[in-house]
Formats: sequence, structure tokens, C-alpha cells
Amino acid sequence: MVDAAAFFYEWLVKVVPSTLELSLQGAPMMTWDQPFLLAAFGASGHRTYGSGKRVLPDDDNFCLAAKKNLFTKLAYRRPFYEGAHRGLPGILLAKGDELRVWSPVRVPLQMDGEAMWLEPHEFPLTLTITDKGLRILSLVGNPALA
Repeated sequence: MVDAAAFFYEWLVKVVPSTLELSLQGAPMMTWDQPFLLAAFGASGHRTYGSGKRVLPDDDNFCLAAKKNLFTKLAYRRPFYEGAHRGLPGILLAKGDELRVWSPVRVPLQMDGEAMWLEPHEFPLTLTITDKGLRILSLVGNPALA
């Protein structure tokens, strides 16, 4: 399903120039003011999405894919899924801890497997990595574990 969605994305989502600003500890790392097809921002690098696709294949925790034609999407498919997309034209990998996004049109957002639409009035949107610690689940009060 991911492959089909990637090929027909522009028929479902209006892809227009949008602005993304990535920063690390307050220092600007990257600014993008063009159409894009994908922006992935993880708490860390070395993350996979959609059945093990290596979108964030190394220490960088941000990946941006510029708008591409169908033939380029086909050519990029295998290297992108295998994590070999660094250096391909229109693919940017970087490290940051804050991402600000502005868009004049609605865009889909997926977080932890949940998809939603962001409307133009909800921008700018700021995503910030605030905690890389462990989540602790308390067993206190569970009689089966006493």
C-alpha cells in the first residue's frame, strides 16, 4: 500500500511550496522553501518505517524528499527503502531537535502510526524532541505481580 500511495500521492495531496526549518540546540541546520513529498523527523536516527524501510538509516534523524516525477520515484524506490538514499539529488538527511513547518494547504501528518490532517490555520507547527529517556511503567498496585 505504501508503494501505491507514493506513486499517486500528488493526486491525493496538493504538493506546493512549503517552508521547513530544522534547528539543533537553537542553531539553524536547514531551511527548505520548495515542494516536498516526505519529511520524516525521528527522536533519533537508525529508524525504520513501514515494514522495515530504512528512512532514517544512520545517525541523522531528519529526512526530506523533494517533489519528484514518477520515473525518479521508481529509480529511488530501492535505495530509499534500503537506506542508501544519502547523496541522491533532492534527498536531504540532517540532524536536529526542532522542526518548524508552514504550509498554505492541508498536509497529512503521521505520528506513532496515527494519521491526521493538518489544516492551513494550524501552521506554523513546531515539533520538538524533548526527552530521549526511558519510559517507566509502574507495577505498583497490580495484585497479580505482588
